[in-house]
Amino acid sequence: MSLIRGKDSTILQDNKGITLTDLLEMCVEKHQDKGISIYDRRGIEVETRLYPEILKRVQKAAGCLSAQGVEAGDRILVSLPTCWELLDLWLGCVYLGALPAAIAPPIGGLGPTSNFHERLERFRSVVDANHIVSNDNLVEYIQGKGIESLSAICVSATELLARECAPIKEAYAASAKDMAFLQFTSGSTGMPRAVMILHQTLVHNVFSLDSACGGPYAETSEAWNESLVSWLPLNHDMGLIGVIFALSTGKDIILMNPTTFLARPFKWLEAGSGRRFVSPAPTFGYQFCVERIKDAQLEGIDLSQPKRFCIGSEMVRPDTMAAFLKKMEPTGLKAEHFMPCYGMAESTLGLTFDQTGRGIRVAVPDQDPEAQPVEPVVCCGTPIPDTEVRVVDPANDTDILAEGKLGAIQAKGPSIFAGYYRNEEATASTFTEDWLKTGDLGFIRNGELYIVGRAKEILILRGENLMPHDIEWQVEEVRGRGGVERCGAFSIVRGSAGEEPVLVIETSLTDPDALKELDDKIRSRIGRVMSLVLADLAFIRRGQIPKTTSGKIKRSALKEDYLQGRIERLN
Repeated sequence: MSLIRGKDSTILQDNKGITLTDLLEMCVEKHQDKGISIYDRRGIEVETRLYPEILKRVQKAAGCLSAQGVEAGDRILVSLPTCWELLDLWLGCVYLGALPAAIAPPIGGLGPTSNFHERLERFRSVVDANHIVSNDNLVEYIQGKGIESLSAICVSATELLARECAPIKEAYAASAKDMAFLQFTSGSTGMPRAVMILHQTLVHNVFSLDSACGGPYAETSEAWNESLVSWLPLNHDMGLIGVIFALSTGKDIILMNPTTFLARPFKWLEAGSGRRFVSPAPTFGYQFCVERIKDAQLEGIDLSQPKRFCIGSEMVRPDTMAAFLKKMEPTGLKAEHFMPCYGMAESTLGLTFDQTGRGIRVAVPDQDPEAQPVEPVVCCGTPIPDTEVRVVDPANDTDILAEGKLGAIQAKGPSIFAGYYRNEEATASTFTEDWLKTGDLGFIRNGELYIVGRAKEILILRGENLMPHDIEWQVEEVRGRGGVERCGAFSIVRGSAGEEPVLVIETSLTDPDALKELDDKIRSRIGRVMSLVLADLAFIRRGQIPKTTSGKIKRSALKEDYLQGRIERLN
């Protein structure tokens, strides 16, 4: 039967009543010689602050936030890159009992053509934010736009923290059942959803991660792990919860900006050289290292110590991980250091981990002998403690399938989120009784979970989840809304690059120059607003995109037509 359970634990009993602020204060008390280090944008200079100093800065930030009018229960959007201000203010909000929600800062500048204010307004409206904290440039940009709903609540982090304010020495008396923070579902540029994470949910998940990462070295990471090394953005659940996991277990935390990694990927490995560490990253990060790191840059880097390269956030590609292992051969990296994992914001972070230390393993689901063979997929292991995962018939979400059968993945346990903020309809549709419907397809083999792909049409590009209509809307922005011409977005796997987006667009244009001009405008818009590069943009005649009787685009059919060369291109 396709139902697996994590081991029973005493995590909930041992940490009954504990909140995130309790974890911070306990870390300061027990690990005064540990702290957080942040690299500069070049990845050369690093500044370290020990946990006692960090707590003082958080208390100072809480005082500044209070002076700004922030109160318990307020929703605070924090739009900053990885920096001390982000850590101080995000934790300062929690210290006050406010609900921080980190969002990505604008990418590519805030020029006259930037539409970041549209995206920011969507996030603000979802949680009815009381305050927005960002850098000086964004505050100036927002105020220049004259948007009252944004400019009236926007404040510069630098200005806020520079004020002379009395620190808040005593944290808000939150219950473990209270909300700790809000986490936006990753990657959405349409109307995002805000995941509600309770203190007790967070505490269970971070200690479960510790237990999972420990195998097969030890029961927890305390006996073998020294630090967390991460370049992931802290607005992403994989980046944020990773930091809280390390803080809760008293580890050193080494952070760098994603832009630093993209410019000098070897700096990520250099930062962990000679250390025992945990480091999370999506598959594209490992592929980026394979393609961009020169052999000479690996000289002197030692990755032989026990470690966990946690691979998640998107489909784990076995060919990428094999290439990374081969590339890292001079560093002493071993296959056992890879830990494929599976999770989402709705499960706080982690749901399953490959805890065997046997490297990347693959399998295929049971199939009809006459069916077209599917590609092998990577094992993502067993559930975290106190958690159940099952695979059910997609047509009947309570009918558990036999082991090996492909179906819809559901999960249940103490780390599952409390619902979407002020969105009861979306929350109800995400659960079957108390089982979370993950939206993913997979199968169970020998008591372990294998992920095959998305049950819905979500695109996973470089670790970010994107809905097809998010890309399609950008086309409407270029061509104007309300037209009868349709477009469809999907992703294709193109070699070692992994999944990349494709657009197929209906048009009445036939002139090559006009098509080229429209192509350039659409690519520019998507690149500017979404930081995406299209693998292909195909124009076809009007009425050629397949759709249902109710008029909905059949994206899977469109993708199949594209892959089989059945579309009649105009360009």
